[in-house]
Amino acid sequence: MKRAHVVNEAGLIVNTIMVPEIEDGMYDADLYGGSIGDSIIDDRVVPRQPESAFAQQKVAYFAEVRDMRERLLNRLAGIAMDYIAAEPPEQLQMRALYRSLRQSLLDITTIESVASATTLTELQAAVKAEYARLVLLANTQSQTFVKAFREVDE
Repeated sequence: MKRAHVVNEAGLIVNTIMVPEIEDGMYDADLYGGSIGDSIIDDRVVPRQPESAFAQQKVAYFAEVRDMRERLLNRLAGIAMDYIAAEPPEQLQMRALYRSLRQSLLDITTIESVASATTLTELQAAVKAEYARLVLLANTQSQTFVKAFREVDE
């Protein structure tokens, strides 16, 4: 049996398997070397780049942001439920504000300022600025949803 790399269309090694014979389209793992996550380009292995320190920090920070987002979404939904029984004009205004705040929270990790951050400090500042924008939006339209954001700065 021989070890063969399974390579996707982009040239990324996605698996290494045991086969009786190396066939066309397969790469001999012992001859080429490399491992899952590396690429094969022009019949040579190109090792994957290690994650930068910022990439690792970003993953950890986004986990915190998603946790906070989940709590905020739950609070907003709870507050919005109080307005289901409200008079129609107020109900429509609150529903529109809720939808806007909800969508902004769902998009918080992909907005331009967050996506373009290159350091943890920039990333944290961008997320905090977006939270501040949402509080301002909620505050200018209704004090009701502002209380959902109370622990953001804590």
